[in-house]
Amino acid sequence: ELFKQLDRNLGLFDQRDPRANITSDDDGATLRLEVPGVAPADIEVNVQENEVHVAAQNKAAELGEGERFLMQEFAGRHLDRRFKLPFAVDSKKVKASCVNGVLTLEIPRAASAKPKKIKVLAA
Repeated sequence: ELFKQLDRNLGLFDQRDPRANITSDDDGATLRLEVPGVAPADIEVNVQENEVHVAAQNKAAELGEGERFLMQEFAGRHLDRRFKLPFAVDSKKVKASCVNGVLTLEIPRAASAKPKKIKVLAA
């Protein structure tokens, strides 16, 4: 808790995990999230209004009969991130794929949130 408080106040630690990149254009946004070692079936994506929530469970390695760890540097962990986008999302058209440990979400803007060009007429 002390480290979280220091990070909030001073920005000393980067506690965002998993790491993400978000790009956008007039049609929507693309969110890419690192999820190494996580099976696509173990990833849950929820979208509501302009918020995207991604949760995943990275399962711990299982030992075979008679095996024991001599060293264990990685174990199962829960990944959880929430993102608020600056526009309403068409949640029915969100597409998700996971390739080489990177989850990619294609997030379209709701029709009401898309920029509209207004033709200017001469008076």
